[in-house]
Amino acid sequence: GRCAPARSDHSSRSAPGRAMNGYDSDEPLGAPAPLPPRPKKRKKKRRGFLEVFLHKVQKPEVILLGVWWLIMLVLVIYMAEMGSLLRAIWRPLALLMSIPILFFTALSCATL
Repeated sequence: GRCAPARSDHSSRSAPGRAMNGYDSDEPLGAPAPLPPRPKKRKKKRRGFLEVFLHKVQKPEVILLGVWWLIMLVLVIYMAEMGSLLRAIWRPLALLMSIPILFFTALSCATL
């Protein structure tokens, strides 16, 4: 059997208002039809601080550097035998660490 359907003689007719041979038109032979006008784009919603932060933190180099610094911090604390010192001053350290964490949380919630 044939793969393509048989052509009828209607396919050789030209569109109304065009010249019969197609050479008199302004468009070059085989030119694609003009594209329809694009729909107007909606204004992009600005990404919040948390979205941008999470997007940047998920990069492999950021993860590797973060893990490396964490390992270095633990090793320095262990090698310098600072464990007892950290146990003694953990409350003021926690208070100091909470300040940037609170600001980060507030900024993330404010820009959602």
